[in-house]
Amino acid sequence: MRRIVLLAAMLLVSIHCPAQFKVATYKDGKEAALSFTFDDGASDQLTLAIPQLEERGWRGTFYIIGSFIPEEGKAFTWDVIRELAGRGHEIGSHTMTHRNLVEIPYEEAVREVKDCDSLILARTGVKPLSFAYPFNAANARIKTLAEAGKAGSRTKQTVLGGRSTMEGFTGKLDETIAKGGWMVTMTHGIVNGYDHFTSLEAYMGYLDLIKSHEKSLWIAPFAEVTSYIKERDDIRLDVKVKGRRVLIDPVCTLDQDIFHSTLTLETPLCLRKARQAGKVLKVKRIGDKTFVEFNPYAGRILLKTDRH
Repeated sequence: MRRIVLLAAMLLVSIHCPAQFKVATYKDGKEAALSFTFDDGASDQLTLAIPQLEERGWRGTFYIIGSFIPEEGKAFTWDVIRELAGRGHEIGSHTMTHRNLVEIPYEEAVREVKDCDSLILARTGVKPLSFAYPFNAANARIKTLAEAGKAGSRTKQTVLGGRSTMEGFTGKLDETIAKGGWMVTMTHGIVNGYDHFTSLEAYMGYLDLIKSHEKSLWIAPFAEVTSYIKERDDIRLDVKVKGRRVLIDPVCTLDQDIFHSTLTLETPLCLRKARQAGKVLKVKRIGDKTFVEFNPYAGRILLKTDRH
């Protein structure tokens, strides 16, 4: 009898242990992440890539060159870019004139970055939160410049274009999932322009491959994923347990005007409900884990555990 009581007490301590609560590696407890990024504002990104992404429920990141955006036409115009941002796509900065920032005087590099940032904000009302380097060229000084006031910059990418092979891309995707990594694809043209695919069907084949792994992948724009990762790595969870009530105070020190992704709380406990700042939080039970989406800056989270 004494042994049974002791085991029950140990179980209760285990269930209510603060260490049972953590921020999931990626949103919704997904194993890995993937972001689609597109460079230079090629016209068929608008007519072909975006419809294919949206048909699958995805949003991409589009890195635009400030001086290349026309006022009107069939390509990316400021009106179109503003509309895309409203539909959840990310508009990122790719400099004013696409010069190699490592090879020009630093003062000119500053203008290339800051003028493009300011132009995007002025014409769309949306501040760019990520940056792609022309020719993928950067050093420590340029990286500091480009990331000022942003969530991050694209420093590693997987080519998704005419130079890709299905076999090679499949291997990289499988490796990303196995290692719990983040794949950032880089695409220019779809059926025309630099490094384009042999056909729209060829491009769709890669999307269908990614779709088949969606159970394991969190697919979101670049700034949202890098914001999540940095918030996840910065946050502290102060956990207090009172019977079946769990009080969690999240402490995140990042600038929430830049880093504003919601995070996912992970616990093995079954939860009856979750609230934060008077709002009911979304709770998902997947396998033997429960996931709760929360705002890292909105204060105390109240959880009520299941009786069973």
